[in-house]
Amino acid sequence: MTATVSQLVPFNENQLVISKVYESFLKSNARNSTRTAEEYKGRVEEFFFMTLKKPIEYITLEEINSIKHSDVKMYVSDLTERGNTDKTISTKLYTVTSFYNELLKNDLQVNPTIFKVKLKIQEKHHEALSFEELNSLYDFLINEEKELGLEKYLLLKTLFTTGNRKSATFNMTWKDSFSRKTDIETGKKVWIVTVLDKGKKVVEKPIPDEFYEELQQLSKGQDKVFALSTKTVERALERFSKKIGRNITMHSMKATGVTIGYQLTKDINLCKQYASHEDISTTAIYLKEESSYVKQLSYNMSREVDESKLTNMSREDLIDFLMDDRNKDIKNSILLRLG
Repeated sequence: MTATVSQLVPFNENQLVISKVYESFLKSNARNSTRTAEEYKGRVEEFFFMTLKKPIEYITLEEINSIKHSDVKMYVSDLTERGNTDKTISTKLYTVTSFYNELLKNDLQVNPTIFKVKLKIQEKHHEALSFEELNSLYDFLINEEKELGLEKYLLLKTLFTTGNRKSATFNMTWKDSFSRKTDIETGKKVWIVTVLDKGKKVVEKPIPDEFYEELQQLSKGQDKVFALSTKTVERALERFSKKIGRNITMHSMKATGVTIGYQLTKDINLCKQYASHEDISTTAIYLKEESSYVKQLSYNMSREVDESKLTNMSREDLIDFLMDDRNKDIKNSILLRLG
């Protein structure tokens, strides 16, 4: 009689150590969320079953090291044939690489470099809105329904204002998410929104007083700031998307914030801080390359700056310049500084 997988146990110390490291790996990810741990479990076990045709509990260190770069490329090819996108494959490779790194931390010598496979990943660019489109969205939401419209508007405005993840925003509470702190440079009291981000990282974002007062319209003694369901907001965004012929999602609020923020400041580090990105390369994904020749740096790097053009301008000329649609990023940047 052949034993089933569930009846088998690791039969040598080597396998037992790997199993313990694997269990620890899953538990550490379960601290972030049970769902994350389940996803990691599925990806790691899928990898070893596809490459070694064995459950992870019965794999030796020698068998793990028998997996070569060519095997990983074959694994990627098989995943592609099964309909996995390059983005999904990249996520799976990252997860298994993380497990290999966990093995290394426990003095089990493996080679994570075998996972360096080039993929033609087409990043999903969440569509960003212009200032005008953003205000049109706000008007659309407020006018759709009286109370729910106001809450949807304030939820999306919170996503845009803070750049926080939607899961963190939906979990905001009146008791824990707002505090008053003193700005170290100006001594001004500022409202701070505090949320738990990915990996239970505490993230603080300052918001203007007038926006905090706007949010107070939702405070009716309840615990959570937002009582809406994700589906309710998504359906509203689908209706707005059809109206303007775009695909606008909740994540578009962060994309809009990064895009507009960069237009206003030309400071990618501020945008990185706003978006809570670990790496600046992630922030750069949100920013499109400049298509205009005369706006690109190489066209302007060696041009002489003539300050007399500014000092000789009349007040009317300056206002006309700032009100020109082509210069609205300069106008908004000035207004932001003046504010």
